[in-house]
Amino acid sequence: MDLNCGTSQCIYYILLTVVGVIAAILILDVLLYFSYSYFIVRRYYSSDLEQWRKKQLSKFGAGGGYIGQKWEEIYPPDEKMTFSSFAANTDSLFGLDAGEVYTCKKPCNGTSDDTFWSKVSAPSKINKLAASDDSLWVITADGTLMFKNMSTGKWIKSKSKPSDTDKNKDSAGGFTYISADGKWAVKNNNPFKCTDMECTVAEIPTVTVQQVVNGQTVTWALTNGGELYYEIQKEDSKSQSKWQRVKTPAEVKVKYVTVGSADEVYIVTEEDLYVSEDGTLDDPKWLKIPNAPKFVSLSVNKDIYGIDVNGKMWKA
Repeated sequence: MDLNCGTSQCIYYILLTVVGVIAAILILDVLLYFSYSYFIVRRYYSSDLEQWRKKQLSKFGAGGGYIGQKWEEIYPPDEKMTFSSFAANTDSLFGLDAGEVYTCKKPCNGTSDDTFWSKVSAPSKINKLAASDDSLWVITADGTLMFKNMSTGKWIKSKSKPSDTDKNKDSAGGFTYISADGKWAVKNNNPFKCTDMECTVAEIPTVTVQQVVNGQTVTWALTNGGELYYEIQKEDSKSQSKWQRVKTPAEVKVKYVTVGSADEVYIVTEEDLYVSEDGTLDDPKWLKIPNAPKFVSLSVNKDIYGIDVNGKMWKA
């Protein structure tokens, strides 16, 4: 701008400068607004939607992403090892190889000392594992049921009252299954209800069971014939149980059953993995989880962990 301009000309230049500055500010403001909207607001809502999505999927135990979209292998302590049994609680994984128990803190990826596998001392060789957040349950090679208190580190042996047809058999051994909470066991195909480490034979529509598991409000029983039953848990323990059979997809035989944190039930069949939120209905809806390995056992908490037919452990 010419400093020797006349009054009218100077006013013109001043107005032109002001308009230019205002236009520049407006353009910059628009650019900043859209940049903010794109990079900040969009990211915020994306994050918000992702959190909502994860919250919804958490009902099925998924740790994020479409359920079963991606399965990751969890490697054992040694590449030559395969797990014959495993268990998981909120924080840790437990694997069994050649009768020895190993543990690893989730996500078991070697990023810290406790996320590597380490051996758990056990009183004898172990055949089966189950775990809650405060206890590790095991069945020894002779069928004895024991648990380790995570706080004290002590192993305690359970007691069992034999059934009428089992009077002459050793009441300490013979167990083949224990639920993660330690409240149900199976011995000689009979279901046992366990309280304070004493297990007593229980009544279920068919006694030839291989599993009994507790959810928050429902107890599930799997027979040796692959049939699934349920019972709504009642506050009055003296009231008579009413077990009902569950319809499974195409009435396929079930190999394994477990329950998620929202009381949804997961079943493993010969080929597939299914989940249902309404398994107690007359005609439940079953969702087939895609791309799942051929599992033999499963544990569901915040994530899904399972062992396949080859002894490999997987996470979804």
